[in-house]
Amino acid sequence: MSQIENFSHTDTLKFVSVVDELVNKPVNKPLFWSLYFDGSKSNDGAREGCILVIPEGEKMMLSCRLKFECTSNIAEYKPLIQGLYKAIGLNIQYLKVFHDSKIVIKQVRNTIHCLLGHLKHYQSLVQDLITHFLEFNISPR
Repeated sequence: MSQIENFSHTDTLKFVSVVDELVNKPVNKPLFWSLYFDGSKSNDGAREGCILVIPEGEKMMLSCRLKFECTSNIAEYKPLIQGLYKAIGLNIQYLKVFHDSKIVIKQVRNTIHCLLGHLKHYQSLVQDLITHFLEFNISPR
């Protein structure tokens, strides 16, 4: 006999009781992770990095050097994308992101539009990635 067939009416009532109890309990604040990111471009090339901070304060740093020609705006988007992929891979549900570029923040919030085609791709990718989180916020540092 399957598990479903063995599930009695009494078991159903117990389950409903447990669900009611959980629904009526006060909800703790969700545990937000933080993501800090930055990118830079110079004559020597572009570098990027981000730091993921768990709610308890422990930090994980990710960094790399971009091996292709790019604008400074792309150098700003790449670490954000790298950090979002890492957060998704870690099944993070609540994420607060901090950055110093008001332009990137406004583009991610979709309050200003990217005029250049290559940046529209990055903005669109970020918009797709943030749908993986139950709550997402980006603000200036």
